[in-house]
Order: sequence, then C-alpha cells, then structure tokens
Amino acid sequence: MLANQSLKVRPDGDMALKFGFGRQANAMTVRKDAFELHQWLNNTIYYMKSNGELGEIARKWIGSPLHELPTF
Repeated sequence: MLANQSLKVRPDGDMALKFGFGRQANAMTVRKDAFELHQWLNNTIYYMKSNGELGEIARKWIGSPLHELPTF
C-alpha cells in the first residue's frame, strides 16, 4: 500500500511496482457456537464479491483489483 501511495504522489518518479510483496487472505473470527453468524458473514462476503462491491472497496483502499479469495 505504501508503494501505491508513493506512485500516486510522484507519478513521474523513477519507481515501478514490479511484484506484490505478499498476499494473504484476511479472516474474521467468531465463536465456535455462532454458526448463524459465521454463515451470515460468509454469505455477505460472497454477495459483495459477486456484485462487485468488494472489488470497488479494494480499488478504493488498496489501489488494485481484488485478488482471488478462498472459497468456503
């Protein structure tokens, strides 16, 4: 993210984003007995990914498209 910000501030600078340093899926945790909440979160993320909302959020805050997410 810092590299993306640097490129925005100095687009004419001698910098190039060559590769992603690391890619890691993030996760939310819920109590083991919170099955309904777990399902709701999975369905909400699936819906947001399907309708493009999650991709728009990634472009806004990270500056790049959403990478592949693990499936459940």
